[in-house]
Amino acid sequence: LIEQWGVLSLSQNCIRVHSKGGLPTQNFSDEELHSLLSFAYTDAQKSMLCIGGNLNKIFSYDIHQNVIVSKAETSQGTAVVKYNGRYLCCGGIAGDVSLRDPYTLQEQMVIPQVHATISDFDVKGALLVTCGFQ
Repeated sequence: LIEQWGVLSLSQNCIRVHSKGGLPTQNFSDEELHSLLSFAYTDAQKSMLCIGGNLNKIFSYDIHQNVIVSKAETSQGTAVVKYNGRYLCCGGIAGDVSLRDPYTLQEQMVIPQVHATISDFDVKGALLVTCGFQ
């Protein structure tokens, strides 16, 4: 994710912020963070991220305080995370799409398996388009 103040990147076990010149300005890792796959902003101010991966948890991370604020259990790993303004949409590695509250991370609704594995999806209003593979 590219912002005016820098570039956010996600590796398998940490989040990094680099200046636009490439110098590292912030690094965050935690023993619970491993096998990470995706992240997305969860607020309009772009201060909070939701992080998911090949583990049965998702995390809410505050960029400015450099801490994990909350976490929630999931029934499957999370391959794709996107925020549509109302829900945090989490595409699972087993194919389900979970709609979650962006502030509490609590699951609001689950759309059953659409593919064996979701590689990407997009949400516009009430329309969900997925792509994946079996």
